[in-house]
Amino acid sequence: MALSVQEQARADAHAILVSFGKTLAKVKLPKVKEAKVTQNSGMRVEGMGKKADPAFRKGVFANAPQHDEEYLLAETKEW
Repeated sequence: MALSVQEQARADAHAILVSFGKTLAKVKLPKVKEAKVTQNSGMRVEGMGKKADPAFRKGVFANAPQHDEEYLLAETKEW
């Protein structure tokens, strides 16, 4: 009995995956020493930051469809 094209593709894909799995099981990986990570306090040191460019802020607010004086108003969707 002949298989349909879809069934044949599924059978071929299954055979490829089984063959790949068997080949992958034969691969011997070298032992790798476990990496050791040391952390001082777990907190990063805060810097002074950068000064904001007022022209950039004006451009962003000019391009925003909705905003008030201080904040951009994000659009929310109902699902």
